[in-house]
Amino acid sequence: MKSTLRIDSLDTLRGFAILTMSLSGLLPFYTNTLPDWMYHGQLPPPKHKFNPGVPGITWVDLVFPMFLFAMGAAIPLALSKLTGQKKNISIFFTILKRSLSLAFFAIVLQHFKPYTLNPAPGFGTWILALSGMVLLCLLFLRFKNGGRSSDIIKTSTVSLLVLVLFFLKYPDGSGFDFYRSDIIILVLSNVYFFGAIIWLLTRKEIIIRVGFIGFILALRLSHEFAAWTEWIWNISPFPWLFKVYYLQYLVLVIPGTIAGDYLLEKYDNFPKKSYSLVYQFMYSLIYLSLVVISLALLKMRETHILLIFAIVLAGIVFALRKKNLCPLIPQIRKIIPLGFSLFFIGLFLEPFEGGIRKDSATISYYFVTGGLSIFSLAFFSAMIDNLKQNKFFNVLILNGQNPVFAYAAISNLMYPLLGLTGLDIVFSMMVISPWLGFLKGLIITVALAFIVAFATRRHFILRA
Repeated sequence: MKSTLRIDSLDTLRGFAILTMSLSGLLPFYTNTLPDWMYHGQLPPPKHKFNPGVPGITWVDLVFPMFLFAMGAAIPLALSKLTGQKKNISIFFTILKRSLSLAFFAIVLQHFKPYTLNPAPGFGTWILALSGMVLLCLLFLRFKNGGRSSDIIKTSTVSLLVLVLFFLKYPDGSGFDFYRSDIIILVLSNVYFFGAIIWLLTRKEIIIRVGFIGFILALRLSHEFAAWTEWIWNISPFPWLFKVYYLQYLVLVIPGTIAGDYLLEKYDNFPKKSYSLVYQFMYSLIYLSLVVISLALLKMRETHILLIFAIVLAGIVFALRKKNLCPLIPQIRKIIPLGFSLFFIGLFLEPFEGGIRKDSATISYYFVTGGLSIFSLAFFSAMIDNLKQNKFFNVLILNGQNPVFAYAAISNLMYPLLGLTGLDIVFSMMVISPWLGFLKGLIITVALAFIVAFATRRHFILRA
């Protein structure tokens, strides 16, 4: 790790989540499509119509929880340096500012997405979408020196954005609408605010922090009854900005903050052991297999086999850990019990609510994906912190350091570039089968990854 505040394995997890999120949106939705495990569990082929009765999750359903967990882990890394410098009230306003910035980003981005501007985009649409991307970059770019010139640029950009959004018209005749926002970023705005506040108030009381998970679940289970909990659940003075429903995702963010606390710890005097490369590589495969096989068995509805498999691997992990034969850095090693706890809680809750689902999310979904996120972090840490394979993950690391730019670029940079250059027509002529459609999405995603990596190396980083 380069420093306690920049964790390469965590950046890798975030970069992997943001890029696979982009890839999932580029998958072909033909009648003759890819296997069902390539799509959201509740949008099965061939019709891809939402079916909440289909249990199971796929890799597509895991990427957003991964990102939420990584965001939670980043909260202590970003705010801990402020706790010794500023009072809590000052840090509160810092958190509020970032949360509102994310909400503003969600609204502006959605208004400039090309397929929002026009379901059949042409030259003018692509140019307008690119213009929106430029304005977002000017507004959220982290200027190296800052100062008065930065303030002038950002103030001018806000004024121009307000002017453009005031005159912008959409195919249905509507104009600017607060309810027109990117739902993923809006959820991040909500859970970031409450997750950061909870961490700030409980940074020395982890048990109390865990209690908030119980509070959220209690509200989730009781809100359907005609009682005061129903009233709390429906509180939403600004529905376009905040809904209590979004706070369920704190079940992922709060464990992330606990992991972030562990990542902050230093172990300068920790005795180092020497492990063979083969042993370390085999150990890293334990966590990778936990993720891959869990997704497969949950989709196949073989949860009893998954339980046995997970118990066996957990036994191996804890036996090695007890004998100090765990080839993970101490910070990650301390997080592993949290991962297994979340995973097994979710697995035992899996039959509840008719089986695990992302839409509408079951309680088991939050816990299982939280555990799988920790296992993914352990795998990346084993490969990067232990086996020193940073070069193989460098593109993911750089994307994880610049997630705002990566998220906006897929819709407002890649799509317009493909449209303006005519490459979208070329791709359409080439895509004559589902797997070629997947290859097209993969090529675009890889191109996005390298563009974002290049931008990050040049310190072109967006911060909402």
